[in-house]
Amino acid sequence: MRSALKRGLYRGLVALQAPRLARQLYPGATILCFHNVVADGEAGLGDASLHMPVSVFESLVRWLAATYRVVPLRELAERASAGRRVRNLAALTFDDAYRGVFEHALPRLEEAGLPCTLFVVTGFAAAPAPTWWDTLAARGLLSEERRARALVAQQGLAGRVLADCGDDGRAADTPDVLLPARWEWISRAAGDLVAVGSHTARHPNLTVLNDTELEDELGRSRREILEHTNQDPEAVAYPYGLSDSRVARAAARAGYRMGLTLEGGPMTAGRDLLAAPRLNVPAGISPEALACWTAGIRPRRPW
Repeated sequence: MRSALKRGLYRGLVALQAPRLARQLYPGATILCFHNVVADGEAGLGDASLHMPVSVFESLVRWLAATYRVVPLRELAERASAGRRVRNLAALTFDDAYRGVFEHALPRLEEAGLPCTLFVVTGFAAAPAPTWWDTLAARGLLSEERRARALVAQQGLAGRVLADCGDDGRAADTPDVLLPARWEWISRAAGDLVAVGSHTARHPNLTVLNDTELEDELGRSRREILEHTNQDPEAVAYPYGLSDSRVARAAARAGYRMGLTLEGGPMTAGRDLLAAPRLNVPAGISPEALACWTAGIRPRRPW
């Protein structure tokens, strides 16, 4: 009932052209974070908030292409760093490099001529396995309390999270589209329209690691991406969107020019590139809702 009311509200706001008017006052660019794109019949699997039906993704791509000038993340960073105008620009990113992105998202973006950045967990690419959040969600164990504990007590690391749940393995029946892609897929996709960035080596909560672990996560993933793709990643997406000043300094020492959170809000000229905001795009969002969110119009409660 609540979702139906929100959808009606967003449609009404769009009909009144509220997002278009608000966007004229919006102070910067928009960086969007997607996770996975799956066939419509595969929606609802795993952590359902991350796995977007392809029909929804197609509608969002059409809206984005008609509304923004979508540019590579690197270009957006260069403009912002130089203090140049970034309003009405957007950059598209995908975290975790799920297989569904390669099967369903990249072909649609290529057809539309839209660039994107894939943030790869190098350990996932070397040995793809179901993520802990998809595994727990499939078993009805992914509560907010469990997630919060996983990010602090278990550092967001799969083996520790699953062990804490009394689980000695991963779901054997996870659909392939919910698995991370192997290096072969990633290296084949990397090119003019597809940049590769780091999402660390093991996807931990970087803010709770010691300095040695932090440097290893950031440095190792960068070296492995260069080795497998011949792209030297300039950007890192902090796992779970979590960062602080210590993490940002470590990212700079590791050679990253840009670090991305999930803070939301505009990317403005002159903003600290190592604390760049992204808007997380949930799987069930409508174009009308995204139009409002990207213009700064958003309800207090989450989608």
